[in-house]
Amino acid sequence: MNSNRRTATCVALSAVLGASANVHAHVPNINDHTSVIPFVIDGGTGDSGSATGASTSADGRFVVFSSFASDLVPVDNNGLEDVFLFDRQTGSVTLISRSASGQAGNGPSRGPVISADGVTIAFESSATNLFDDANGGVQDVVIYNRISHTFDAANRNDPGDQSEFSASNPSLSADGRFVAFDSASALVAEAVNGTRGIYVRDLSQGTTQLLSRTPNGAFPNDESTDPVISADGSLVSYVSRATDITPSASAVANIYYIDRITLITELVTKNGNADSYAPAISGNGAVVGFHSEATNLNAQDFNSSPDAFVWTAATDTLELISQQPTGESANGGSFEVSLDETGNLALFRSRASTLVDGDTNAAMDVFLRNRDQGITQRINVAENGTEADSDAFNPALSADGNTVVFWSYATTLSDDDAANHSDVFIRNRGVFVAQPEMLAAVLPSSRSAQVNETVTIFATMVASEIGNECRIELASPIDASLSYQRTDPQTNSLIGLQNAPVYLRPGVPMSFAVSLTAFAPISPQEVQFGFVCNTGAPAPVLVTTNTLLFSASEVAVPDVVALSATLNNDGVVNIPDDSSFGVFSAANVNLGAPGNITASVFSIGQELDDILICPTIFETGECTDTPSQFTAEFLGTNGTASYGIFVRGSGTIPFQPAQNRVILIFTDDNGTVRGRTSVAVAKP
Repeated sequence: MNSNRRTATCVALSAVLGASANVHAHVPNINDHTSVIPFVIDGGTGDSGSATGASTSADGRFVVFSSFASDLVPVDNNGLEDVFLFDRQTGSVTLISRSASGQAGNGPSRGPVISADGVTIAFESSATNLFDDANGGVQDVVIYNRISHTFDAANRNDPGDQSEFSASNPSLSADGRFVAFDSASALVAEAVNGTRGIYVRDLSQGTTQLLSRTPNGAFPNDESTDPVISADGSLVSYVSRATDITPSASAVANIYYIDRITLITELVTKNGNADSYAPAISGNGAVVGFHSEATNLNAQDFNSSPDAFVWTAATDTLELISQQPTGESANGGSFEVSLDETGNLALFRSRASTLVDGDTNAAMDVFLRNRDQGITQRINVAENGTEADSDAFNPALSADGNTVVFWSYATTLSDDDAANHSDVFIRNRGVFVAQPEMLAAVLPSSRSAQVNETVTIFATMVASEIGNECRIELASPIDASLSYQRTDPQTNSLIGLQNAPVYLRPGVPMSFAVSLTAFAPISPQEVQFGFVCNTGAPAPVLVTTNTLLFSASEVAVPDVVALSATLNNDGVVNIPDDSSFGVFSAANVNLGAPGNITASVFSIGQELDDILICPTIFETGECTDTPSQFTAEFLGTNGTASYGIFVRGSGTIPFQPAQNRVILIFTDDNGTVRGRTSVAVAKP
């Protein structure tokens, strides 16, 4: 049954979602209220140092940055660039690049990025005292987990050996499982030592994959750098000067886009006549941003300066985003695109003065383009409209589009900003971010355990909007403990850390293994779970769909785990007309003590005319007995059985999957329910 666990859970969830399954991320209006820049991460006082290079979690709560400052935390006495974490909720600053004993790293650390869920931080470091470093101070891509407080190097081959040469430019998937980076070391057999290639490390499986490759899988004829990875870790964009990655590549720095699963690579900057740099990728992987010196990528590019572009994968089209209100390219260079979850909001920096009205400071400013609305807004201005008196660098946009971070030497953006060093500025745009509607499902929907025995169920959560710090809690007051851990959607293997909060992308289900241990006898009862995020209300309780009929006994009892399957594999049995039956099948396995088990069927919601069940031959689905209201048989430990269920009703049965359901239960000799499964029912 393992191979079907996630599929079955998603089927149950899709039946609950029903017609509401088309969920959409909220697109903020660029003219919504925008706040001033209320948070400034001071780079230090006097000559102590500067802060640069920031990245933010999906909801903007956590910001990572690097700084030479020595007075941000008490233990920073190394005189080197270090990596810090700023928690906007608590106002605390934490030194990340530190040893297990709390001492600052003995080598410089820079270029941090943080996963969307705020748990994993990746950065470049030459320090040798952060973990058991085997390559003698060569720059690594270091991974830090905020929950386990552990460090490791991402730049390893499959056996686990660190790279011989430096690694740079980390990019993390939303859950921190996948990290993309470039390295001059040959971390796979087909790579070439001394030439930088693009790699992705699966931190859960401990495997490394080469992504900069020719159509026949060989290492390309020039270096590749600057990878960025989508939220689910399946899509990567990068820069390369190689001419053999795709057949039509020109001899310039091009932007590429590769699907890690199919290994199909697309050339983004087709026929570009000059170099392109600094790719960004939307969380959903559908849009790639970059800046380019090429003058032939867009018909409105007349300025002979670098411009900012986005490329849409589905249509293979390029869009100029550093454009004046007339649609023509702006009158100055534009650089460093950053994208939100959907790719509609594109952040970039530019020296142009024609992108918005009133731009007179001749500085490199930060701009936000709403592609749907065709509107551009300048970000790095003070509350009273005062322009920045210095350039801005490295702008980054949170996945929800509400938070912008950048660094600058500007002194006019905050009243308490001192001169002579750079600071990281955080702007909360103040736009309305829609609260997610949560839905959840569990399978199986019944377990019977022994006291102190741990049983497992599988859960799926999905949110209509971005869900931050999402988790599963035990909501019923029973004497039991609960733990959960994410599962790989392909293999069902456990990934991530136990009880770690997760980040939910809009409309993308996430699956979990949930363990429940009872410490005292519990009579059969409907146990409820809290499927909650820090944003929005918990998932509504839907009995039989996301609740668990649970009991615990001092002695072993039958524990029947059952799953249902409908004809369309959508969790819905459809009744064609008044005279016809709708049909679905079910199968079970008894994981507990042997016993006599009776299977019976009933409906909730709209009443049905007939509900019949028969035992079947598993391979063919043929009934071995006449369908009736129940069927009984003996199930030994690990014994299995399969069934056919036939339902008929008159009149219209509306598609209301949370209300109108057919439920199959399995009871023991005492009439105690030891297993349960259900499907939705509908009739035109």
